[in-house]
Amino acid sequence: MALRAHVKAAGINLTGNTSHGFRVSTRLARNTQVAMQNGRFVLRGRYGPDVAKVNLSKSGVSVSSKVGLGTINWLRPGASSAKFAGVQFRGQKAAAANGIYLALMGLASLTRGFFRLAAWGIRLMASALQWAVGRWQQARQARERIEVDTGTAAAAGEAVLGAYSIVPSAEPVRDLFAALVYLTAVMGRGDRALDAAVADAHVPDNPFTAVLVADVNAAGRVLEHALADRPAAEDPAAILGVIHHLAGAFAERVDEATRTEAVFAIDDAGLALGPRTILQDALLDRLIESLGVELQLIGERE
Repeated sequence: MALRAHVKAAGINLTGNTSHGFRVSTRLARNTQVAMQNGRFVLRGRYGPDVAKVNLSKSGVSVSSKVGLGTINWLRPGASSAKFAGVQFRGQKAAAANGIYLALMGLASLTRGFFRLAAWGIRLMASALQWAVGRWQQARQARERIEVDTGTAAAAGEAVLGAYSIVPSAEPVRDLFAALVYLTAVMGRGDRALDAAVADAHVPDNPFTAVLVADVNAAGRVLEHALADRPAAEDPAAILGVIHHLAGAFAERVDEATRTEAVFAIDDAGLALGPRTILQDALLDRLIESLGVELQLIGERE
C-alpha cells in the first residue's frame, strides 16, 4: 500500500507518493501540463475532439482517435489502448483490436450505405417508370382521342337534323333521353339496336328503367336513317353534332339534378354492354359539355 500526499499552492501542484516519489506539476496553458517527477521532465498536452485528438509529449506529437473499444494512436500504435470484456489492452494488441473494430464498423457502414443506395435507386427507377408509363398513356390517349371542336360539330349536327326536319326543341323529353341513350350506348359501340335481353342480363339493377328499350330502338331507327350518309368512322363530327343539339334541347327542359342523373344513367347503359370505345368517350365528353354538367367519368375503354 502506497501513501500519497498532495498540496497545491500558487498554481503549482506538489504530490508525494511512497511508490512513485515526489512530483511537481503546473498547467502551462489550456490542456497542457508540465511536471518534474524524481528529476525527470514530463510534458503532456491533449487538444481537439475525440475523433482526432492531438497529443503532445516531450517525445513529439501524435494523433489519436477514440473508437468503440478504446483509443487508437495513428502515429504511435504502441500508445493505443483498448478494453474488451473487462480486460484492458495496451500497445500493439490494443491497436490491432481497435483496427479490427474499425474494419467491422466500416464494413457495416458500407453495407448500410449500399442498401440505402439500392433502395434509393429502386425508388428512382420506379418513379421514372411511373412517369414514363403516364407519359406513354397520355400520348396514346391523345393519338386515339377524337378531336372535333364544338363549332364544327354543331354545324355538322345541324345539317343532319335539318335534312330530316328533326327539331330537337319540339321533341318530348322522353324521346330526347331515348335518343341520347341510343347515340351513346348503342351507336357509339357500332351496334344498330338495343337488345332488351342483353341489357337485363348485364345489368341486375336495370339502368334502362328511365326509358323503355322500345323507345331507345325507335329513336335509333330515326337516327340511323339520318346518319346513314355520314358514318361515325368517317365523319365523327356528324354524330357529335347531333348529340350536341339533342343534349342542349334536353338540358333546357330539365333541372340540373335530372341532367346529372341522366349522364350517370346513360354512362351505366353504355358500360352495361361492355367497355367504352373511343367514340363513346368522345360522345360522353360532348354530352356532359352540352348538358352543362361538371363531373369526371372513370371507366374502362376498349
